[in-house]
Amino acid sequence: MKSPILSLLIILLLSLSAKANDSATYFFQKGMEEKAAKRYLVASKNFETALKFDSTYVQAYLESGYTNLEMRKVRQALNDFTKVYELQPSNETAIKELASLYFAFKQYQKAVEFANKCNTCDNKEKIIGISYYQDENYGLAEKTLAPYMQKNPNDADAAFALPAFFLFLLRFFFFLSPSAAFSLSSLPDSSLSSPPSALLTLLVVSSVFCFSPASSSGSLFSDCC
Repeated sequence: MKSPILSLLIILLLSLSAKANDSATYFFQKGMEEKAAKRYLVASKNFETALKFDSTYVQAYLESGYTNLEMRKVRQALNDFTKVYELQPSNETAIKELASLYFAFKQYQKAVEFANKCNTCDNKEKIIGISYYQDENYGLAEKTLAPYMQKNPNDADAAFALPAFFLFLLRFFFFLSPSAAFSLSSLPDSSLSSPPSALLTLLVVSSVFCFSPASSSGSLFSDCC
């Protein structure tokens, strides 16, 4: 049988916990009201207070993260969404935001990690493909970006990365072909400034390969033409 003192302590702790939860909910609601009114700084302070009362309040971390994004406090937002992920590793909202934020911070390995976990990211293939490209993993970049470009032909960022990848490969092969090397010297790097120019470059160089005398068949690749 429990002693009266122990019972009183349990009741007291339960009472304090309930009050803390009530306080957390109160400040969270105040934060939501301020956020809706676009008073983001005040909203942020209310979310912080709510989290002081309940450090596991997932929704408060999420709303704090979105509020920090509105104030362009992206580091704080990253911390908020990271906390949500630590509390709920399967939280799709946190995973999606972390993929985008790590991509924006040019932390490409982390961006790929979270994009691969994301089931709701519309730009999942773009994040993964361009991250691979930036990390010079060109094979995986092409494998990811090619199907993405078929579905999103007007995406300028991906449209730049894919031709740039091909031009990188072509420059490597130019080293093996003197006739192609001559053509390279007439193609400035500025040709990558727009996707159409880069694609035109690719077509011109491809024709050089197809009719290069470097091989007896007239082609450096058996199925080039």
